[in-house]
Amino acid sequence: MVKLQTDVIDKLMPAFLPLVYTLTMFWLVRRGWSPLRLIAVTVVLGIVGKFCHFL
Repeated sequence: MVKLQTDVIDKLMPAFLPLVYTLTMFWLVRRGWSPLRLIAVTVVLGIVGKFCHFL
């Protein structure tokens, strides 16, 4: 089984996915999203990712 982040992306550019996620969160805050909403989205993505076996 190929793990996308560890096998492919981290070899090309280490820590790329956390950078993209952080910049996306920053962009959403600048567009008016509340930090609590972003925390909720992060938690939901984490739970869904765990149950779908990609986190």
